[in-house]
Amino acid sequence: MLSFLNIKEELFAISPLTFSGGEQQRVNIAKGIIAPKSVLLLDEPTASLDMTNTNKVIDKLLEIKKQGVTMIGIFHDMDCMKRISDKIYDMKEKDMQTIIRSTNILINGEFTSADIVIQGIL
Repeated sequence: MLSFLNIKEELFAISPLTFSGGEQQRVNIAKGIIAPKSVLLLDEPTASLDMTNTNKVIDKLLEIKKQGVTMIGIFHDMDCMKRISDKIYDMKEKDMQTIIRSTNILINGEFTSADIVIQGIL
């Protein structure tokens, strides 16, 4: 996964604290997607990435999405958001509680209220 996201092998033994912002972001993405999960929370997954790595991350997230992983994300990059999202909520226009209560998430083949999922995370 690290090679796919262009993290050079010579960096494997070095502290991630010395990595650039883009390298740190790619390591965080690899950690988030390497093990199977039913829900993936994304906080600006393409921030600090160049276009090549942005496209790789989006392609990998789309691949994971096809496997049935639910993703909830915060994006400022509208193009990336549109490429990966089934539903987009503009936080300026809607009340967060209304969004959460009206959204269902498919987990292990069953729909669950996002309100319950978020309460379990917090």
